[in-house]
Amino acid sequence: PSCLTDGVLPRMLAALRQLLGIRTHAEKIGALPVHMGEEERKRLAELIEGFIDGTCGPYDWDWVMAGPKESQEAERVSSLCAGLDALHPPKEKGHFTDDVGLSVLRELVALLRATSASDTRVFEFVDEAFKEVEPGGTDNSEAAPRRV
Repeated sequence: PSCLTDGVLPRMLAALRQLLGIRTHAEKIGALPVHMGEEERKRLAELIEGFIDGTCGPYDWDWVMAGPKESQEAERVSSLCAGLDALHPPKEKGHFTDDVGLSVLRELVALLRATSASDTRVFEFVDEAFKEVEPGGTDNSEAAPRRV
């Protein structure tokens, strides 16, 4: 039908989503502040460190990987943590990641503690961590937030 080829249907669906207040995941993330506040940065660092040393609570790592975040930067950290087992598969059964993955987490914790709001090094670190395992890097343009 011509409505599919002339773009009418996609515009109608976008208008309907807007009318109903339905936002895509990218729109929801795009509406968040770009950088983490100090409390969110501190909490993420503590929870990731707790995961590394085995002291985090039973659902803390789940929150790090998938829980609602307050900033685009925290969402990027969450994406890295959620994909770490695929980026650096565990060598031992029952483990989440290998030694390289744990090293990435340790570096991330140190960076979270060393940086403050508006510092772009966390974004850069996450982007580099994704590029290291894929030849030629990866196009994170869909997932990467717009930097201000």
